[in-house]
Amino acid sequence: MKESGMSHDKWQAKLQPFINKIARLISKGQPCISCGNTFSKGQRMYGGHRFSTGSNNTWRFNLHCIFPQDYNCNSGQSGQIDGYDKGLEQTYGKEYAEYVKFGMKREYPIIKLTIDEIKEAIVKAKEVIKELETLDKVYTPQERIELRHKYNKQIGIYL
Repeated sequence: MKESGMSHDKWQAKLQPFINKIARLISKGQPCISCGNTFSKGQRMYGGHRFSTGSNNTWRFNLHCIFPQDYNCNSGQSGQIDGYDKGLEQTYGKEYAEYVKFGMKREYPIIKLTIDEIKEAIVKAKEVIKELETLDKVYTPQERIELRHKYNKQIGIYL
């Protein structure tokens, strides 16, 4: 009953933690993309978005736009984009960094999800989380790129 009256924005807010968790599981054991700080036990890893989700909702759920950041870089320094871009290039190589910065905008059109599509994405995201938690491993940079492609498609938002 409670969910039937939820707004579109509330549904998006309900999906976001699942997507961020997928990004964290893919990036398990990785440092902050912007400053390189490692996460000590109990320290929260934030899902740092390369592009502002407030101005363009298209990138909110795209796993190629979400990498681990510590609190200071994510909130205190507005994403620390220069460090973010350097971290992408150092970790994944220049080609992938360029893809994230420029190529995705050509590859993925602006999205406008319906509430039903968001609900479906929540179900699929939960399945992905179960799979990743079962695997429980640290991935190479190339594996992390491949998993981002795979799970973007599996969740069904970015085909």
